[in-house]
Amino acid sequence: MLRLLSIVAIAAFSLSLTGCMDSGPNAEDIQVLWGKRFGEASRFLGRQQQVIDVSNINCSETEGKPGYLCQFDFATDKGFKNSTEARFVKQGDNWSIN
Repeated sequence: MLRLLSIVAIAAFSLSLTGCMDSGPNAEDIQVLWGKRFGEASRFLGRQQQVIDVSNINCSETEGKPGYLCQFDFATDKGFKNSTEARFVKQGDNWSIN
């Protein structure tokens, strides 16, 4: 009986970790993806900037669409700071902005 309880506990713990690992993009994912998107836009406008920090991330699953809607703050190397939101979708092992 004790062995069965141990197996059930391990299985439940493993499932809880799986859920945590698939809970939306992390700060590094967002910084890389938003950095590319923002960098392209700033180059287009002739004011090239790089995203150097992403914080205050709040992601929730989107209803009726795949992915997560994330609100976050970001800062650039030129001192620009802003809050925004974007929808992130997992494609294979990678995230994309949609």
